Amino acid sequence: MATLTVTHTESLVLDGRDRSASKTFTVSDIAEIYERTLTVPTTETVLVAFDSTVEGAAVELPTANAKYIRITNVHASNSVELGVIGAATNYQVTLVAGQSHILGAAAALMLAEADTDPSFGTMSDVSSIEAKAISSAATVEVYVASISS
Repeated sequence: MATLTVTHTESLVLDGRDRSASKTFTVSDIAEIYERTLTVPTTETVLVAFDSTVEGAAVELPTANAKYIRITNVHASNSVELGVIGAATNYQVTLVAGQSHILGAAAALMLAEADTDPSFGTMSDVSSIEAKAISSAATVEVYVASISS
């Protein structure tokens, strides 16, 4: 087992002043990594799926074991729409070239609502993450760090 160290760094000098920031956190007991780079077409593509049991389908990981999830659009210019799907809801974001979307554990992670007043209710598990290129195919990287089953 190993400890995953994640560092987010922004580097910026604005008006002659350093406005940079760096934050680091760790996730312990990591035993498995799911890492994949793939081309996403302009149709919906499943990047990774989660289930309550051990690995089933080729991209299915145990929900409770996933502790860090990163999806990065590594394409030089094309954007992708990313969908994070729960049991009954989803939310979507656009990743322009070079941007990442980072999630914590897949279990009890999300609550999507169709209004502007957050209920801060019970979170649900992530069932899958899908992507769709906006204008033409784009390349994405999937990185999921998990504890052992």
